[in-house]
Amino acid sequence: MEPASPTGQKAKMLQDNSNAARESRASMKMYIRCLENRVKQMEKQIAALTDELRHIYGIDGQLTIVPP
Repeated sequence: MEPASPTGQKAKMLQDNSNAARESRASMKMYIRCLENRVKQMEKQIAALTDELRHIYGIDGQLTIVPP
C-alpha cells in the first residue's frame, strides 16, 4: 500500500477542515437559537412577575392584601 500523495493529503485535510467548520457553524447557530428561546421565556416570566407585583402593591405603591 502506497502512502497518499502530499497533494491528496492536503486536499483531504482541507476537506476535513471545511466539514469541521460547517459543523461548528451549525452547532453555534443551534446554541444561539437555544439562548434566544431562553431569553424569550425569561422576558415572559419577568413580565408576569412584574404584573403580579403591580397587583400586590396596587397602583399607589402601597402593599395591599389581595386574595388570590
